[in-house]
Amino acid sequence: MNVRDSTTSLFPNDHFYSPVVDTDELRSRVAELWRRRESLPGIDFNLAAQQYLLRSHRGWM
Repeated sequence: MNVRDSTTSLFPNDHFYSPVVDTDELRSRVAELWRRRESLPGIDFNLAAQQYLLRSHRGWM
């Protein structure tokens, strides 16, 4: 049985499937990746119902 060292990964850092991200790239793309979207086509968030639900469960939180 071949036991892998916990510090190794099947994929190298910055690879598409790697769990390790390139933080410099993320910083350079922050405006693109985290821009605020006012709507998402095809998704109805029903904000009024969500706000009602939060208010009605206020005592439990």
